[in-house]
Amino acid sequence: MDWLFSVTFWLAISIVQLLFAYVLSPLAKFAIGYVSYMLTGTFITFLIKLRYEIYNEDLRLQPNQIKNRVLLITGASSGIGLVLARHFLSKGFIIVACYYSKSEPGYMELSRLTSSKDQEQQRLYLIELDLRSQESISACYSTVVNILADNTSLQLHALLNVAGVGVLEKFQWTPTEKIRDMVETNLTGPMLMTRQFLHLLIKTPGARVVNVCSPMGIIQFAYSSVYGPTKAALAHFSGNLECDLAKYGVKTVTIQPGNLMQHTAIISSSLSQKMSDTIATLSEEERVLYNDEMIDHQKLLEKVARAYQRNRPFKELRPTRKLGIIVEGGLIEERLEDSVGFLRNFENSVYLLDPPREMFVGNMLYNLIWGSLLQWVPRIVFRDASPIYQSIMKIFW
Repeated sequence: MDWLFSVTFWLAISIVQLLFAYVLSPLAKFAIGYVSYMLTGTFITFLIKLRYEIYNEDLRLQPNQIKNRVLLITGASSGIGLVLARHFLSKGFIIVACYYSKSEPGYMELSRLTSSKDQEQQRLYLIELDLRSQESISACYSTVVNILADNTSLQLHALLNVAGVGVLEKFQWTPTEKIRDMVETNLTGPMLMTRQFLHLLIKTPGARVVNVCSPMGIIQFAYSSVYGPTKAALAHFSGNLECDLAKYGVKTVTIQPGNLMQHTAIISSSLSQKMSDTIATLSEEERVLYNDEMIDHQKLLEKVARAYQRNRPFKELRPTRKLGIIVEGGLIEERLEDSVGFLRNFENSVYLLDPPREMFVGNMLYNLIWGSLLQWVPRIVFRDASPIYQSIMKIFW
């Protein structure tokens, strides 16, 4: 059915552009064309939502199908991954939670949950995983295979590639070690994990790969010249992968989280990296060239951190509510668990038998504006709009 909505969308755009092509000025044609992208896209978003809501029961996993389904979640001991591990465990799934280090904030909490005596069957497994290491990925695979072998009724339903690292720095002074670390963790690692576990997913009817990406992979931001491309490539990988796996029925879903930076380690990682440490990696010529810019960058990061501590930008002072199957909205709460839009998006990526290929989650402003724009407007538009957007964001920060 999604193809029908896509055809409707393109027909509507073509009609609008033909009507105004020889009547309006170039500026008016530009405005009409891209506003029509947004409006038509928003309309289609609601149609798709209606489709899933009307046939809700037939298009979702049923409770009796969940108890033997396994979710493999990377980055499960902090941030988004930790929230998802807790949430889906409470829903009855078997969770294999991959953590990078026992020192991460959620490791102890997950350890306590694994030792709970109130359950007949173990429903949470912890596996150490370093996405930069093929040896670690292979060890993770062996452990999962043993879990499935010991419980023959279990099926691997989804691989959720949540783990990621990001540092907000300009490319010209980003150390090569950080560049390699981000590429291997955000892109190469998820690809190798997917490759390793694919044949297990193919065995499960309705299995899927869920990749957590970022709008930074769509819009060209300053300070994300490494992080952004890794997320853009991961999103592209999702689309290519579904084409490769069409024969086997394995779905891919790209999640684009918006305005969730305060719930991830990106800001804290950037601040924890002392500028003096970065300067030490530069040549004398580079230090002279970038010194003033690096000082300004540190001040900007501190300003952004203070803004997020005040629950800004764009905090909504209204009850949380949902607006669409593809584009979800809600309050940006102090805890991700309190954001209905956030959890509903990830639930849809796991529960829906035929999930949308790409979904956006964020607060109401992100939902109404960026969600529709990012979903339907040609990506090249954002290349030209990026400097304007960054100037606006500085006002709110």
